[in-house]
Amino acid sequence: MLDMAEALETADMTPLWTPQMGPGDYLDGAFESYGAGLQIFEHPRFYPRPLIGHFGNAYGFAGGIWFDRKRGCSFAYALNGLPMGAESDAVLAEENRIFDVIAELEG
Repeated sequence: MLDMAEALETADMTPLWTPQMGPGDYLDGAFESYGAGLQIFEHPRFYPRPLIGHFGNAYGFAGGIWFDRKRGCSFAYALNGLPMGAESDAVLAEENRIFDVIAELEG
């Protein structure tokens, strides 16, 4: 996962979809735009700097791979053992704690 997160440093940041382009589920603004298989956040509600990467959750697993361009920091996380059926696309409290810790690390 970290190799994938590090590859995001050179990822194309061109949005291929934004809420202004048409209908979709934006989770009350949580998702800003999408690129080719990537989520692009210029102003994420859950992190103080722009991010590119992707959340993933299904079947009791939640994870993500991310690159913080301003800090030059790649990171990945995997959470397992979450309750089955608790698979909303909302950012989990555990994920928020991970983002908070990464945001505060000295770079």
